[in-house]
Amino acid sequence: MKNFLKTHIKAIVLILAIILCSFPQDIFAQGPPPPPGVPLDFGLFAFLACCVGYGVSKLKERNK
Repeated sequence: MKNFLKTHIKAIVLILAIILCSFPQDIFAQGPPPPPGVPLDFGLFAFLACCVGYGVSKLKERNK
């Protein structure tokens, strides 16, 4: 058995790669994307505001 694996390892890897690539990728997906035009929620705007505030504070520290 060990000798068989050593001599046919490339063929085994090729066959496994073909089998894995032939599965539809939708099996592993989480679902369809949201419809276009979905409004951005408050969390994203709050995160951006915090980033801007942090950047402004760092600029003020650098200018001192």
